[in-house]
Amino acid sequence: YAKVEGESNSSDAEATPEQPHEEQLEQLQEQQLQEQPGQQQQQQQPPEQQPQARTAGKKTKKKTRFIYHIGPSKTATTTVQDDLKDLSENGMLIRDKYMFWGRGHSGNQHNGTKLRVLGGLWENDCLRSYAEYRNQTRETPQEDGSLNASSQLAAESSIGIPPCIQRIRHLLDTMHEDGISLILSDEAYSYRARFGRTAIYRNQEYLANIQHILKDWDITILATYRRPVEWMLSCIKESNSKDLTGTGENAKWAAEGGVKPRQTWGMLTSWVQMSISSCETEEFCKTQTNKYVFSDASHYLLEKAGFNFEFLTVHGKEHISQQLMCSIITDAPASCQFLRGKSEGTVTNARSMAWYNYNAIVYAAAHRGLITKGMQANKTRIEMADDLAKYHSRVINKTLADLPLACPKETELEQMLNFSLGVEKRMFPELYVSPQGELEHRAAFHKVAITKREFCSVDAKRLFAHQESWEGFLQSLNQTWEGDETKKRDWSIRDDWEHMDSWEYVLEK
Repeated sequence: YAKVEGESNSSDAEATPEQPHEEQLEQLQEQQLQEQPGQQQQQQQPPEQQPQARTAGKKTKKKTRFIYHIGPSKTATTTVQDDLKDLSENGMLIRDKYMFWGRGHSGNQHNGTKLRVLGGLWENDCLRSYAEYRNQTRETPQEDGSLNASSQLAAESSIGIPPCIQRIRHLLDTMHEDGISLILSDEAYSYRARFGRTAIYRNQEYLANIQHILKDWDITILATYRRPVEWMLSCIKESNSKDLTGTGENAKWAAEGGVKPRQTWGMLTSWVQMSISSCETEEFCKTQTNKYVFSDASHYLLEKAGFNFEFLTVHGKEHISQQLMCSIITDAPASCQFLRGKSEGTVTNARSMAWYNYNAIVYAAAHRGLITKGMQANKTRIEMADDLAKYHSRVINKTLADLPLACPKETELEQMLNFSLGVEKRMFPELYVSPQGELEHRAAFHKVAITKREFCSVDAKRLFAHQESWEGFLQSLNQTWEGDETKKRDWSIRDDWEHMDSWEYVLEK
């Protein structure tokens, strides 16, 4: 919706005859929908006495902001949403003339309409109906601005303004008139399904229609950056955390239908291969897991469609919620001040990557009979894993690095680091060359790969060699195993281990 070169700056009142006729049709249908018996006389008024749909005065009115935070998952989205919920409930947001709707917090409403109706704005069914409506009304209006015959017929056809769009526009109009800006946050809008060839982010018509609906708003699409490999590790952690409440497959003993935990390096390399393949086969790079898509893809597609796109970062010195309410949003002083005075919240997911190795050890020990059926009846798998983690780290003061491990080769680690650096360099070249860029990225990768050994898996064959009981096994943990015997790896904890195929990812890609 850029201004055409040479376009005049006439007032809205002067521009009304040139108004695209589909907007005229929308206004006409809305008037018909809202029409009451007593309004007929008002419609008979001369044009100069009727209120204009748009006035020259409105053009100078400050636009309300529409900020849409799309995640992706595993980038502190829950933290942002919880802080926004607090700001909403304690009245700080509305004091700043903002309202929030987000994943898990959909009860907020304005003038009796719940904000969750806005979800339809990004749904294929709603946008498809609106596209059909707009496509039927694209004939050129007559010189005097009135609708021609075909457009008049279209206005009376069975395809009207979709109800979902009517609800959305009604809510947006009332909020805009009241000067209320919006913050939406839902990481589901970075799920893989959004990036299919017929899905919303690849459909330029749908994206243009969203902009048309929000033409009176200052739109910002917001995503969060996290170093790619760290992001993938968090996704692996989530996968292995599935249903750890006692009923899920990662929480049950094998006899109850439990499964072997998936190992980190195999999952990680398969996702990296998928991501690299997308760079070679698509018009854009799509860093991805089996469920989520990284912010590089949404950034490319939505910025290409004309949206203003900005980033938060989990690696900044400023808390991520403060980045949103103090830096991205600069007209919310009450909310900003509240967040800056707020103490750090409690970490809700305290399990480390090492814990999932302890869960794998417990599963393998039960498979070998070291954890007897009687022991399994008395304690859950999760309880046994918690006990083992506490004993190993707190009682005998050992770490994962003290166990016999099977780890990626140095050349494989270098390839993985190059992949992660390459994504950052492509997305944020200025950050990459800054002091907070490549050097910090390399240091963080070294900590994960070498110090914490988070890419490694426990070598079950060496770990359980000559062990006949769980008690004897616990006593054996006082020793430290040396080296990484790659030729003697035992992948019995997970039979479907696959080594990374030969691949290269250099920084220039």
